[in-house]
Amino acid sequence: MPIAPFRQKRKPAGASLRPLSWTSRARRSCWTRPTQARIQGAADALFGAFSLAHDRGPPHERARLGRLVIDQTRRLVDGAKAERLQSLLALLLLTHARVEARFDGRNEPIPLEHQDRRRWKRADLDEGFERLARVEVHDHFAIKAALAAEHGRASTYEGTNWSAIAALYERLIVVDGSPATRLGWIVADSRGRGPEAGLAALDRSADMLDALAGFHAARGAMLRELGRVPDARQAYERAEGLAFAAP
Repeated sequence: MPIAPFRQKRKPAGASLRPLSWTSRARRSCWTRPTQARIQGAADALFGAFSLAHDRGPPHERARLGRLVIDQTRRLVDGAKAERLQSLLALLLLTHARVEARFDGRNEPIPLEHQDRRRWKRADLDEGFERLARVEVHDHFAIKAALAAEHGRASTYEGTNWSAIAALYERLIVVDGSPATRLGWIVADSRGRGPEAGLAALDRSADMLDALAGFHAARGAMLRELGRVPDARQAYERAEGLAFAAP
């Protein structure tokens, strides 16, 4: 019996409107006094708005609000000529390109390996690639955009350049040593070294990653690849419990 990937916690529909206030904050931050600190504040506000838009509400709301944040970011890039906003815009475009393929008709997440890549938005990918090519300052937004670009260039999941993705995660860890970044590196690295090595790496980092639903979902996937079905089921159940836990 196949083991389904864990489901993400559903958020209240009303929460999907909050990104609108974030974009207003970003405009005020950048245009009032376009100093480096203001531009960074605008970038962080826009990224926060985009993350909320992609995490809340039904798929059509995710697409609409994500597009709103992208349009606001593009206006700020054209006005402020800020490198940090250019890398952010590339990241948003490359991420938003997959928005229609990320969820099924029941609003359940579709893992990357099972997404219909024909539904990825080619125009967003192409603009994201072009914006990323202009970036000279390789901050964490630029590295994350490069990660999204590697996925966007792969015509199939099997054709993904996992060694390049693992190398990018190693760079990202230097500027963003969060547990989520560490998890991303382990998962990418395991694609080249195999599930047994990946599982060992996850278990070595369990103290840091145990609170993440993605950690247990990754363990479940690797255990399943190794044929350890009961253990995989336990890991998926743990992942789902964390995903549905109250914040």
